[in-house]
Amino acid sequence: MFNIYDIRFWLLPLIILITSDIGQDPVRKDPAKPLKHFTNPIFDGADPWMIQKDRYYYYCFSSGNGIYVSRSEFITRKGEPVRVWQAPESGWNSSCVWAPELHYIDNHFHIRINNSSYFFL
Repeated sequence: MFNIYDIRFWLLPLIILITSDIGQDPVRKDPAKPLKHFTNPIFDGADPWMIQKDRYYYYCFSSGNGIYVSRSEFITRKGEPVRVWQAPESGWNSSCVWAPELHYIDNHFHIRINNSSYFFL
């Protein structure tokens, strides 16, 4: 009969638990080491935005002070990008265009644009 108060009863399960990968991230074997970079599993680019509408995936991103949207039937295949907005040459919204958001609300697509302009006095 097993005695749960005997150390020998717990020795084998304890060794298995200590030496196993239970609770470990299967990709990062050493969580103490910081990640050096992150690779977007869908597409390269900063601050992408993707939505699904009907059978298409719409991918929205910024590039060169402009906003682009592409449409594809597959989440892992970007369609041909179409520029839908370009920042003006001057003015409060002329630079630092980033992190566009594409939304479908009340049967219309809407794009929210983030940008920053720097003013010096």
